[in-house]
Amino acid sequence: MTYHYTSDRLILSDTNYPIIGEIYFPSIATDNSIAVLEHVFVHPDFDATEIGAQLIAEFVSYATQNHLTIKLLDPWAKTEFSKHPSYQKILVNE
Repeated sequence: MTYHYTSDRLILSDTNYPIIGEIYFPSIATDNSIAVLEHVFVHPDFDATEIGAQLIAEFVSYATQNHLTIKLLDPWAKTEFSKHPSYQKILVNE
C-alpha cells in the first residue's frame, strides 16, 4: 500500500485498488497553515476502523511535518483523535 498526497487529499492505494482510503483536508487559511479534516473514506472491501486509524496516523505525521493546524469536521476523525492525546497538538484551539 502506498500513500499519495495532493494539496488537499491523502490517498491510500495499491495495485488492485486506486483508492483504499482517503482523507480530504482543504485549506482554510490564505497561507495554507490551517486545514479542515472534512472527510475520511475507507473502501467497503477493507476494515474501516483499521484503515481509518492508519490514515489518521499518517495524516497527523504529515500535518506535523508540514506545520499544519487542523480543524476537525468528520465525526469519525473526531472520535479517533479523542483516543490519542498526542494528536491534540495539531488541532485548532477553539
